[in-house]
Amino acid sequence: METALLSNELFLITRVEVFDESEDSVTVYFELTELPNKTLGFFDTFTEAEKAMKIKMSSLDED
Repeated sequence: METALLSNELFLITRVEVFDESEDSVTVYFELTELPNKTLGFFDTFTEAEKAMKIKMSSLDED
């Protein structure tokens, strides 16, 4: 299951849940995407994904 948590005109942070039936567990991670569809990374926490997005945004401002 995927849920968009934060987006703007350039980036999207999505919460992704993956259910593993064999271990009866759920893995959660946060995906940072540069729109329209370039994955920039996967993170354990929303805070890490948001920080990476802010760093990427500031590097774009410097260009």
